[in-house]
Amino acid sequence: MTTPSVTALQRADVNEFLFADVGIEPSGMVLSVVSLFARQGSDPWREANRLAELPKAMAADSLAHSIADLSPGQWNLPDAGVIAARLIALLPARPARGERRGPANLMDWLPSSRNAMLLACVVLGVVVAVSMMLRSGPAAVDGRDSSTFVPHSPGDTSQPGGLTSR
Repeated sequence: MTTPSVTALQRADVNEFLFADVGIEPSGMVLSVVSLFARQGSDPWREANRLAELPKAMAADSLAHSIADLSPGQWNLPDAGVIAARLIALLPARPARGERRGPANLMDWLPSSRNAMLLACVVLGVVVAVSMMLRSGPAAVDGRDSSTFVPHSPGDTSQPGGLTSR
């Protein structure tokens, strides 16, 4: 016997499909899809999710075979196909493979710590590069370019900026 899926409550969107009637058994009991999968030894929610991921025609064919195989003679394959098509229509629409749904909550929008660190380094590098490009060149001292500034000895008065001794 399989253990119940932990995701059963999380996947409540398949409940309409799982609790739909397949048909009436010879005993007079109503057979539901969840009972059908349970009798086969499958986890009903997993099986419903598997079918929901398939193209509708493939899902209907798979379900029709499950119905026809459960009670041989009760539902032949063509009748089971009609029942399966009705039931598959109850499954929720799924995004196409590769298509991503939006995040469930705000935390899904935040990058992982590794990605956040990488992003911070890239932003810091861009800021440094832009600030270096925006600099107007070497700083000026006394109206002269600092790259041509030559320090003078303390007693030298020949150049402006030197100290005078009086």
